[in-house]
Amino acid sequence: MKRLLALMMILAPMMLGAQNRSSFECGGGVSFPGEMTLDYGDGSNQRFAANLYGEYRYQLWKGFHLGVQYQLMPEWSQVMEEDNNEKTLRSFSYLTHTLNALAEYRMFYSKNVSPFIGVGAGPQYQHGLSGESRPWKEWGLDLHARAGVELFHHLRLTVGHLHYSSRVFRAAQPAYYFSAGWVF
Repeated sequence: MKRLLALMMILAPMMLGAQNRSSFECGGGVSFPGEMTLDYGDGSNQRFAANLYGEYRYQLWKGFHLGVQYQLMPEWSQVMEEDNNEKTLRSFSYLTHTLNALAEYRMFYSKNVSPFIGVGAGPQYQHGLSGESRPWKEWGLDLHARAGVELFHHLRLTVGHLHYSSRVFRAAQPAYYFSAGWVF
């Protein structure tokens, strides 16, 4: 009992100082592939992905935050493939899970508007079905950069650039995203 009381007394100043230094955010958004406008202007490669996430951030010092983010991303794709001069439209549906470590910097704090920039990286796991109902699984790496604004210390609007790599050193698949979240 004495050890527990001593431990609580040691940790009490840290707990009091941590008040309002950590935050939790949950939200969602959409992402679009970066190559859609470059290589597939004819609409033969159509992709859409929803984006649901939860994020915990801790403020190390004023303006600089470190955190962790879990993201769930269901995606639906249609790709036109050509085989022996025959074009076929294949559809894919898969689910992506990512767990990212984050670093974020807020330019300035204000009562109404606080802009921020950040980067993150972490493992990614995809599983799904192709058009022929063949299940597949794949591990990879998620890298992203983001910028946005936090309004009234609760509503966050974020735009970003993602790189999903199905293998760590293979060419990445770029995407752009927009999300809105609520900070608790």
